[in-house]
Amino acid sequence: MTIYTLLLTFGAIAAALTWITVRAGAHRSVFMSFLQYFVGVWFVFSGVVKAIDPIGTAFKMKDYFGAFEETAKGCALKPIAGLFPMMSEYALFFSILMIVAEIVIGIMLILGSKPKTAAWLFFLIIIFFTALTGFTYLTGFVPRDANFFDGKMWGNFKETNMRVTDCGCFGDFLKLHPKISFFKDLGLMIPALLFLFFINKSAHNLFPVRFRNILVGTSLLVSTIFCIQNAFWDEPCVDFRPFTIGTDLKAKKAAETKAQNEVKILSANLYNVVTKEHKNVPYQQYMDGFTAGIYPADTFKVEDWVKTEASIPRTKVSDFNIYDNKGDNELTEDILNEKNYLFLVVAYHLESKSVKKTITVPDTTWKVDSIRVGDKIELKKTMLKAGQKEETFYAYSFPKKQRDLFTAKLNPLLEAAEKSGYKTGALVHAGDREIEDFRHDVQAGYPFYTGDEKLLETMIRSNPGVFLLKEGRIVQKWHINQLPTFEEMKASGLFK
Repeated sequence: MTIYTLLLTFGAIAAALTWITVRAGAHRSVFMSFLQYFVGVWFVFSGVVKAIDPIGTAFKMKDYFGAFEETAKGCALKPIAGLFPMMSEYALFFSILMIVAEIVIGIMLILGSKPKTAAWLFFLIIIFFTALTGFTYLTGFVPRDANFFDGKMWGNFKETNMRVTDCGCFGDFLKLHPKISFFKDLGLMIPALLFLFFINKSAHNLFPVRFRNILVGTSLLVSTIFCIQNAFWDEPCVDFRPFTIGTDLKAKKAAETKAQNEVKILSANLYNVVTKEHKNVPYQQYMDGFTAGIYPADTFKVEDWVKTEASIPRTKVSDFNIYDNKGDNELTEDILNEKNYLFLVVAYHLESKSVKKTITVPDTTWKVDSIRVGDKIELKKTMLKAGQKEETFYAYSFPKKQRDLFTAKLNPLLEAAEKSGYKTGALVHAGDREIEDFRHDVQAGYPFYTGDEKLLETMIRSNPGVFLLKEGRIVQKWHINQLPTFEEMKASGLFK
């Protein structure tokens, strides 16, 4: 599915609905009716695919708030920089509010309900979307060490410069390049302005006013409940992410890695810091010239490499790398090659509070000498100085609600699984000390692993949730609120 396929689909639906409206004599302007349907269907569809996974949209909004905070700190907007961390705390609320607004505005445009109000709401939300997608795309012209509002530092577009990788316009259903997203919203500004000036005179109005109001109110209620269901009660009802049930993670990761290794570098985009010129040079010519001193690194900066497209798109499965709780030893292969069933609790965020503590520990200085005893050499330790020193560390505490999820639901499940001979573990994003304090608090006997936060957020939206793996394949995954007992799993015939 591409954006162009979607636009053609929206256009076809809008044309069919316009034809029906004209045949029914309910239109005032064929063109305006088509626009109402086209934009309305677009907004409803865009809102619904995001309503399937409102937590994903919340994560995207957190990315924006973080980027806005960083930008504000480096310019005249510094006094408001502190607002963005607070807004990030309510990212899920803003996510649901935006999604519901998008769906309801789409329904209002389709029905012709309160046309002037709908026109203004549509205009304002398009300004909001354009600001987001514009920021996403335009930061690609701004080096990472420069501020967005420092126009003198802008240069050539480079994807790695972008503070947010994509706008999330269609959630995980369809990823759009930031440039396409930005120009899409600029294009939507045209119907937004047309609606402001002409919707009162030219818009169609379907059904009696009372019935229209009932439909709009119903869409508001249903979309809100749908968002809450997918955010708090269960995993998204449709999984657009690469960690769907049945996915062979081992095979998919290997295939993506192979495809990335086969990518070839075609050329280098260079910037001459002396002449301020940009040029594109074929890869081998650049490498030969670099070796010969024609393109010295202090004069010619590589802005970007032009590469061939990978035969298989890269997903977060490529980042499926698991380490021990200290982050020292990689255990990915052990996890993916486990031939028996493996229960893996996944928690992308451990809520915690840290307190700085200082303790006194022995501080003894020893002298070690080697002495000969008969035919043998032995080491003799002599204490030179006995004393004490202070060590500082952070102790972590965790909210009761989070602890109870582990002690009441997860620990019994994993203990029963271990008794049946299955492997168990927990995959979290946290530091070693935080993990140890948490394990002690919840009395967890199973091992804890660490992984990238974005990876864990993509794997499951429940925090925590449970994966069941076997030989690298996702057999099942559960939201914490839908987690059955081990006995219920056995009774369902899950373990074959």
